[in-house]
Amino acid sequence: GQPVVLNFWASWCGPCRIEMPHFEKASLNYKGRAAILGINQAEDSETIATFGQNAHVTYPLLVDEKMAINQEYGVSNLPTTIFVDGKGVIREVFVGTMNQAVLENKIDGLLDE
Repeated sequence: GQPVVLNFWASWCGPCRIEMPHFEKASLNYKGRAAILGINQAEDSETIATFGQNAHVTYPLLVDEKMAINQEYGVSNLPTTIFVDGKGVIREVFVGTMNQAVLENKIDGLLDE
């Protein structure tokens, strides 16, 4: 019933590292109103957990070692962020690095629907 932001990333992806603090801040700002999920691309759970701890990420970082979720959503470039409304409808697919203002604007748009 709430919007979901799916951020596809990898620890080796420089642009992903740049935008990750924006997703962390948004996860805190929108806690309980929108879910932020980081979906990793083909790395193992230990690599993901270590990276998340070092980057001080508190939102869920999901493992997709076989890239099933990446393939399901047609993700071929990183970072890619998919915005899903509260009814489960994909509203936008954003490819590339996102800044804080754009991210929050897009989440606010989902909450206003």
